[in-house]
Formats: sequence, structure tokens, C-alpha cells
Amino acid sequence: MNSRTTLNLIFGIVIVCMLAVTTWASTYEGVFIGARKILSEPWGIATFADTYFAFLTFYCWVFYKESSWASKLAWLVLILTLGNIAMAAYILWQVYKLPSGQPSHLILLRKPSWCTTKNIENLKNHLSLYQIYNNDYVLS
Repeated sequence: MNSRTTLNLIFGIVIVCMLAVTTWASTYEGVFIGARKILSEPWGIATFADTYFAFLTFYCWVFYKESSWASKLAWLVLILTLGNIAMAAYILWQVYKLPSGQPSHLILLRKPSWCTTKNIENLKNHLSLYQIYNNDYVLS
């Protein structure tokens, strides 16, 4: 299984599981009632803070990746309201946008303004020479 398929599988499972557990919890009580109960306990507050700091940490990467302010703001709202559902959807979106044949680790980077087909070919040639020179064949 290649890394693209692995990412799609992992984050697809995350979305399905989060939707299932959220739906299940919603059948017992509303989200605001549940949040009130959680926030009435010290460990609930600590867990809530930990979760939202993790969301903000992930959002720092989204902020770096996205070029428009509208997109940055939209993803912030989605991540802060939908949490892991939005984060998994963002990763799946990045994998989907990755051109066929490109290594999956490129989803971590923003598309630079100089990123054209000609420049990508030049970069590939330079990387190939670098890899041969340094006996580094990992980035093929």
C-alpha cells in the first residue's frame, strides 16, 4: 500500500469514527449540555484546553499552507467547530490535490509561487544530481 492510499485510509477512518461517535453522543444529549458537564470538572477543563491547543497547533500548519485570508478564516472556523472531522477532511483534501506520482510528504509544504511545470522539472533534475552525488536515493 502506498503512502497516499495509507493517508486516505487513516483519515477516512478518522472521519467515519468521529461522525459515528458524535452521532451516538448526540442521541444522549446535546453538545452544549455535554460541554457544560465536561467543563464542570477540573480534568474536563484540562482535556478541553489540551484539545483546543492541539486544534490551534494543527491550524498553524493550515495557516502556513493556505494563501488566501478567506480560506485561512474558513478553516479556522471549521477546525474550532468540527475538530478532528475538519482536520481529517483538510488532510484528505491536501492528498486529493497532490498531483499523481508526487510523494505524499509534499502535502506538508505550501505550493511556492515559482511552482510551475518547468521549475518542477528543473528541481527534479537538481534533486536527482544531488541524490547521486550524496548517495541519497530516498527523495526519488
